[in-house]
Amino acid sequence: MGNVPVYLGLAEIGGSIQPCKVVSGFLPPVRVPYGGGEYYVHGDYWIVPFDGSRMEWVATDHGHPPLGKRPVEGGREADGRTLVHAIGEVDGVRVVGKAGEHLGGANLPFAGKERHVDYYEVL
Repeated sequence: MGNVPVYLGLAEIGGSIQPCKVVSGFLPPVRVPYGGGEYYVHGDYWIVPFDGSRMEWVATDHGHPPLGKRPVEGGREADGRTLVHAIGEVDGVRVVGKAGEHLGGANLPFAGKERHVDYYEVL
């Protein structure tokens, strides 16, 4: 896709609020790693503002919160478990998705599938 803008987003799915990627030029633009697939959101969503003076991407792995940092909450599962925004690499591409301690890593929407990675960054 080259230099197509990708934004952090939030979307409601099945009683949960899920971190997602919003890609300019995709139809629909919102993609969520959910239920094993790359779930396309056709309804409302929210763009998450990124403030580089107060936020940073921090490396972590296997669902562990980074030591000495407080991840930005990026949503909740339907059962209340916390989700955070994540970015990881799939097939050489950095992809925005979600992470949570209960996930044991990050789940990223890529090429129609929900891809799990053990090493990633959280916001």
